[in-house]
Amino acid sequence: MAYEARSCSFARLLVGASFARVLPVSMLLGAWLMLVIDTIGRSIGASEVPPGVLTALVGAPVLFALMLARARND
Repeated sequence: MAYEARSCSFARLLVGASFARVLPVSMLLGAWLMLVIDTIGRSIGASEVPPGVLTALVGAPVLFALMLARARND
């Protein structure tokens, strides 16, 4: 899923490239992100917004910012 890639990138940014650290942090961030996105999707307006739509709206700019930050560092 899309949120897994974004949480993995953010986890690497937080804890470095060590797989032993990235895996648990990425799992926790991915679960937290889906809980927040689902809660927001259920509370916006009269009808539910699918979590995939909100994940894309939130995650795409974050991934783009991470890619720009990495490009500047290289």
